Amino acid sequence: MKQIVLLGITIGTMAGLLAGCGDPRAANDANIRTAVQQYLDEDGALCLQMHEWPLLLEPDDLKMITRFPKGIAGQMAMLEQAGVVSSEEVVQKDKVFIVGSNISKRYQLTAVGKKFLRAKGTDSAGRALDTDLCYAKKELDSLTKWEGAPSSGLVTATYTYKVANLADWAKKPEFTAVFEDVAVAGLQPQPEQRTVKLGIKGWQVIAPE
Repeated sequence: MKQIVLLGITIGTMAGLLAGCGDPRAANDANIRTAVQQYLDEDGALCLQMHEWPLLLEPDDLKMITRFPKGIAGQMAMLEQAGVVSSEEVVQKDKVFIVGSNISKRYQLTAVGKKFLRAKGTDSAGRALDTDLCYAKKELDSLTKWEGAPSSGLVTATYTYKVANLADWAKKPEFTAVFEDVAVAGLQPQPEQRTVKLGIKGWQVIAPE
């Protein structure tokens, strides 16, 4: 009789575990990992924070390239050399600039550059996406841990990501020379932490503001 009772408990426990594995609202590694993966798929683009195109550099900006070669003027010169943008001179007759010149440069994306443009819109979760020039994306490496009280509907996920789908022009040493703060391929997987919230359909990462 004891064996039958124990067998019943074992079967009941296994059934509960299997039910938890199939429930997207269950707090487990698989569901938290899925939430992080979905977040990176939708909002894991690595971009240059260049939101306005065409981009106009005024004479004062252009003059700064000699003192600050890693500034915006140096960055645009590199992108033009790589064929991502093209430029045209613009004479601003109604303005006076410190450098004395009134010739600005207007940069616009080439056909190559437009392939890497993320248009303004929203992702599937309704989060706003700005127009930006993106050079790679984050790819989930591993879920390190998640912690918190699942009963509260909020947990914190810690994971590492790799840099994937790196644009050819972003592989050039000239790129990393002027864009020092960007993440590039070849680095060790980078750690990141996000809050994950339980919703009606399951767990979902809360994107930072």
